[in-house]
Amino acid sequence: MVRAAIRAWRRDMGLAYRKLGFSHHTAQVINLWVLSEVSAIVIGHVSRLREDDSAINTSSHLYVVVRREGQWRISSILPAAELP
Repeated sequence: MVRAAIRAWRRDMGLAYRKLGFSHHTAQVINLWVLSEVSAIVIGHVSRLREDDSAINTSSHLYVVVRREGQWRISSILPAAELP
């Protein structure tokens, strides 16, 4: 279940970045809490990179990941600036 939540988070981040036109990025899980069989919280660190791997920007956010219809997906995102 933990691996499935992490894979879903990485997949959704990749889809989001490609949709925005950024093909080159890294996504790293900083912390993960499994709340139940159908929900988890991920604190993740994402860097958008140039082709030479230098960072354009880096951000950390809290993501709520839920399981719906058998698939794990990102449900909501709380920016780091709003974290207590």
